[in-house]
Amino acid sequence: MLRRIFLIICICCFISKSLVAQNKTPDTTFFQPDLKYKYLLGSTGILLSTAAIAFGTLLILPESISKWSDEDIANLGTNYVKKINKGPVVDSDMLWINLIAHPYAGAIYYMQPRTAGFSWTESALFSFFFSTFFWEYGIEAFAEIPSWQDLIMTPAVGSILGEGFFRASRYIQNNNGKLWKSKILGTICLLLMDPVGFVMRDFGVAKAMGIKNKNIATLFIPQQQGFFTSLRITW
Repeated sequence: MLRRIFLIICICCFISKSLVAQNKTPDTTFFQPDLKYKYLLGSTGILLSTAAIAFGTLLILPESISKWSDEDIANLGTNYVKKINKGPVVDSDMLWINLIAHPYAGAIYYMQPRTAGFSWTESALFSFFFSTFFWEYGIEAFAEIPSWQDLIMTPAVGSILGEGFFRASRYIQNNNGKLWKSKILGTICLLLMDPVGFVMRDFGVAKAMGIKNKNIATLFIPQQQGFFTSLRITW
């Protein structure tokens, strides 16, 4: 019995190697971490660090850019309480901020759990909680009153955009990182669609955390009458 099982495994491995050799690329080459919670923890840490750096930068920039006076900076805590008590309101931001910038940020939030291996509903919830409580009622509330547009557009439109980013990034990764036969264009798109994931994956942060990419292969086992049974193996 053990010999038969060993023989079947050897045959499957041989078929798998033959398919890979014929197709020149594995059946699935997109990045899928084996430790999804650990990956999400790492990518969220990068998001938090980036936001903290951005917040610190605003504090040292001149008032003409940050819109914060010395008095505002000296009373951040008091101003924060006042602003969250006044909101949410309909803001007067420019259209490109509400229709492009905030949905893009929501898509970046969405991509972190989605890339880690969570479902689209779980990823949309993550985008909602992160954008609402960390950004809108978190860091941004030190400078602005929470906005209805941002509370809705960031997670809602951002999750739809993020799912598009997720599928597009997998397509590019499965195409050896190329888009329209261009490795440079593919790399740029991967960076723009998920800069945090790009750092985790291509800068070795995930590897340093002990996170590995799942190896997935599809084996086609011949059956009677010319039919094949497909078997997906992850290791």
